[in-house]
Amino acid sequence: MQRGYALCNRDLKQVLSIDKANNTFVFIDIDGTQSINKALCFYDKTEARNVQNRIKQKDADLYGETEIVNVARLYNKIL
Repeated sequence: MQRGYALCNRDLKQVLSIDKANNTFVFIDIDGTQSINKALCFYDKTEARNVQNRIKQKDADLYGETEIVNVARLYNKIL
């Protein structure tokens, strides 16, 4: 079970994760607790905001619509 904050798209249908090769960020669909467990989570909002800004600088089109969300909110959405 994850805790803290995660980066999601605006409609909370996808969460940001790292691919299996650990070299790119990808959005995965939130279809259960397993997808939240794969999410890139942060202990506090400042960490999440710093990573969000760096990702936006790298590829603003793909990651420009991200939102910082409490992981508990994602669990409440699927349970």
